[in-house]
Amino acid sequence: KVVDPAQLAVYLLAFISLLAFVGWSVTDPRSILTLDYSPDFIATLAMYSIFAFTIFTAVSFFAQPYASAQNVAVIYSLLVVFSVLLGATLPSLLVQRIVVTPGILAGCVLVCLGTIVSEVDLRALWHRRAARTAVVRR
Repeated sequence: KVVDPAQLAVYLLAFISLLAFVGWSVTDPRSILTLDYSPDFIATLAMYSIFAFTIFTAVSFFAQPYASAQNVAVIYSLLVVFSVLLGATLPSLLVQRIVVTPGILAGCVLVCLGTIVSEVDLRALWHRRAARTAVVRR
């Protein structure tokens, strides 16, 4: 049976949201009750949802027919990096601005490097480079 991509995306987002909430409530149950549920906080969450996640999901939805599974995996794994960039660059009227600390920057770099390492066949690149070096030396 062929599933409608929009319906599948909604189910996927709902499942991921539920799974994340369960994980959060298990690991740190007190923080849910201690959050500052002010209008500014709710507006920040709403704007973050609209700009970071909805736009990202819409773009990936329309690009999905043209992208391979590996490309989609790379894009989804870089979602956190896109979120940090949006949180650091969008005006404070739209989102609660974040200050990019060395730890946040290192985390983004590690996510990018991990994505590259997981998707690039480093062994084949090494063998090609070794073969080229051997040909040059002869």
